[in-house]
Amino acid sequence: MVATAEAAGKNDLALAELNKMAAQNPNSADVQLRLGSLQQKNGNLPEALRAFERARQLAPDRKGIDAIVANMEEQSGKSVEAIASYRKALVKTPDDPSILNNIAFLLAETGGDTKEALEMVSTALRKAPEASQLRDTLAWIQVKRHNTAEALPILRALTDKYPLDNTFRYHYAVALIESGDRAAAKQQVETALSQKPPTELAGALRNLLAQVK
Repeated sequence: MVATAEAAGKNDLALAELNKMAAQNPNSADVQLRLGSLQQKNGNLPEALRAFERARQLAPDRKGIDAIVANMEEQSGKSVEAIASYRKALVKTPDDPSILNNIAFLLAETGGDTKEALEMVSTALRKAPEASQLRDTLAWIQVKRHNTAEALPILRALTDKYPLDNTFRYHYAVALIESGDRAAAKQQVETALSQKPPTELAGALRNLLAQVK
């Protein structure tokens, strides 16, 4: 019934049924995971996070749940909590490139240990050397470490290969500003803004544009 309601776009009905199931099966991690997924789909991040956290409490040893919680914490702006949850996930799946990348990126974003972040993303790249997200994280860490000479060729190549990825373009613009090439940075920012990026990224890009005008 839940699947049918969801497929028909009747998310309220699906949610009501899932809540009934959760009440009838309070020890079911699977129901909580399904409930969290639907709340996430509905854009209700606080309720999604609560459901995923309940699932983790019910099945603390199950692989994958820590990463799900971490991802939701990251989306909710809870970076410190997300790092802790990703670290828990890494214990269950050591050397997972995606988890290593997520920890490394958040460490760089939150003023954490960039040396550890660099080691983590380097380990991830040995597992998946062609992964664009990993290479972007590597470059972004180098920007944070003020090693723009290391970052620029990586970000230039990513922007050339993925011209519609405005996060790559944003990171490239920051690196260009760090290097002193404000004209090139302005061009990258204006191109990114012309592609109508998400609201949060657009705000960051506009802040950069103010620096290079």
